[in-house]
Amino acid sequence: MSLSVLIADHSASARESLISAMPDHWDVTLAEASTGNEALAACSQGHAAVMFLDLMLPGMTGLELMDALQRVNAATTVIIVSDEAPAGMRGQIRASGAVAFVEKPVRREALESVLMACGLYAGADESEDALAFA
Repeated sequence: MSLSVLIADHSASARESLISAMPDHWDVTLAEASTGNEALAACSQGHAAVMFLDLMLPGMTGLELMDALQRVNAATTVIIVSDEAPAGMRGQIRASGAVAFVEKPVRREALESVLMACGLYAGADESEDALAFA
């Protein structure tokens, strides 16, 4: 069974770049959102087990979206994907409930490492039985 993944970024080229950096053998169903409201709707309706979230979205910032997700009790694992965040903002990102931060431009090796550390990807020989979902 594939994992539902949402990429929320205002930039189509950034979304495409992230998709191309994803592991080849990662069994996912991808969806995209270009605004905070689109991302919130998808997560609220249970259409995103994992969301890659840019901090700057039209309609609301990534951190505002994280607050909104907590209010609606959305069960979405969030990985922030953004340009280098100032040191003070990294604390806000951790406090928001995001499980990881990946810096743009996203490199495949860095993304795989984060996915493995978060228990979302088991490696190149991944199978459906290799993942455990909480």
